[in-house]
Amino acid sequence: MLRVFQSASGNERQTRARSFINELPTNTEIVVVANARTSADDFVRSLANQRGATIGLHRFSLAQFAALIARGEMATRGLAPVTAIGAVALAVRCVFEVRKNCGFNM
Repeated sequence: MLRVFQSASGNERQTRARSFINELPTNTEIVVVANARTSADDFVRSLANQRGATIGLHRFSLAQFAALIARGEMATRGLAPVTAIGAVALAVRCVFEVRKNCGFNM
């Protein structure tokens, strides 16, 4: 079941999300997606204080969740995600190749 709610108030969003989760059976698998992983962790921690358990609650940042759901398609296409350090390494390698092939010497 998917329910979407939009509000400028963080307190109202959390109240609605908490109410939605509390309506579900306790053995339901739930995905919590937040702006940042720490926000999702804090929300689930508050649920644990209220409910006493958090089994089946999966927490992600939006970027983490996007990477997770894209993983299968990326593998099918022979692609792999790049980390920040991988992006830097790629940029350095590109600069090296341009300097080598275009005769730039320093």
